[in-house]
Amino acid sequence: MTAETSTAVDVDVVIVGAGPVGLTLANILGLHGVRTLVVEDRDTLIDYPRGVGLDDESLRTFQAIGLVDAILPHTVPNQILRFFDGNRRLLAEMAPADACFG
Repeated sequence: MTAETSTAVDVDVVIVGAGPVGLTLANILGLHGVRTLVVEDRDTLIDYPRGVGLDDESLRTFQAIGLVDAILPHTVPNQILRFFDGNRRLLAEMAPADACFG
């Protein structure tokens, strides 16, 4: 914001960054009546993914705030995620749970 366009805003919480975590936190706080402002440096969306997977806890969070039905159609469920280092050594593996959301 420039000095010409700045406006005083009375909020309880300011979240810096409109990425997945910032927007989820803003949603949760808003549902609890917390006056929240999200500030983001970018004025356009990023055209590449910023996350490679959602674990069961993330899906439970989206379920709790009423967003899971909007998110699930944009996912590829039941995929095994494997993370390797530069020498192709396996660092971690996340396998799908047997039950819905763990």
